[in-house]
Amino acid sequence: MANEQLRVGVIGTGFGTAVHVPAFREEGWEVTAICARTPDKVKKAAADLGIPHAFTDHRDLVQSKDVDVVCVVTPPVAHAQQALDAIAAGKHVLCEKPFAMNIAEARKVRDAAKAKGVTAMVAHEFRYTPQRLQAVLLPSGVVRI
Repeated sequence: MANEQLRVGVIGTGFGTAVHVPAFREEGWEVTAICARTPDKVKKAAADLGIPHAFTDHRDLVQSKDVDVVCVVTPPVAHAQQALDAIAAGKHVLCEKPFAMNIAEARKVRDAAKAKGVTAMVAHEFRYTPQRLQAVLLPSGVVRI
């Protein structure tokens, strides 16, 4: 998928609109859909960001033919089910951390992605920020900043 024009649907309008939407666009990916439970909130986010499709149910977003990749940026309790729904629809998934609420959920998502032949991965968008690069794990297990 490298260098392809991917179409992304973002589930979540908080961190999703502040961080993920600009990052996808910076990489040349088209953000075609956004989802939030509150109709006014998602309509405003879509209008402000020029995103053509606004949904209030993530299942409608993952079924959209205008979405290749689903980015899950919602409260952690919803991550696994939203990822599973996207995978079932044949979409690749980028999910905010934590990926799931427990190991059983994480394995279920991993196994579903493998069976469907799609990618499911955890978003680590801040791993290269200067503050995180300064943190060094010492042999004693102590983190020094």
